[in-house]
Amino acid sequence: MTNTADTASATVQEYRLSEGGYVYETVTAGSPLEALEIARRNVEAVNYDSPAHTIWVEVGVETVEGEEASWLSEWVQADPDEPACSSAEHAWADGSPIGHGGGAVVTDTCDKCGLERTVDTSAQNPANGEQGLRSIAYTTAAARRASRA
Repeated sequence: MTNTADTASATVQEYRLSEGGYVYETVTAGSPLEALEIARRNVEAVNYDSPAHTIWVEVGVETVEGEEASWLSEWVQADPDEPACSSAEHAWADGSPIGHGGGAVVTDTCDKCGLERTVDTSAQNPANGEQGLRSIAYTTAAARRASRA
C-alpha cells in the first residue's frame, strides 16, 4: 500500500485502526506512527483460525481530515503461544537443521510430551510474498499421528 500519511504531524487527532482489512477501533494519537504502534500491539495469533503457527496480519491506520484521507499500513508477525507441557516445562531435544532458501528449518521435539516446535528462518508471508522471515509452528503428537493415518 502507498503511505500517504503525514508521519511528521504532532497534532493529536483520531485515527481508525484496521486489522486484516476490518476497521475495529478509533483511537486518539499524536501521529499516524503512534496509532500504527497501537494497532501492532493489538495483533494476537490466537484471534485467528491457525493459532498453532506464525501468521502475518496487515494492520492499518486511517485518518480523515476534511476531504483528505490518508492511510498507513504494515504487516505484523504474530507467533503462536507455546502450548503447555504435560510436565512442568518442555525439555526440547535439538533437531537437525535442514537448509533451504538461505535459511534453515529446525524441528525440536519435547522429550516429555512429544510436542514438536518447528522454526523456519527463511519463511515467506503468503499474503504478499515477502521472504526471509522467521516462523514458528507447533504440532502435537496426536496431530502428527492423525496426519499419517
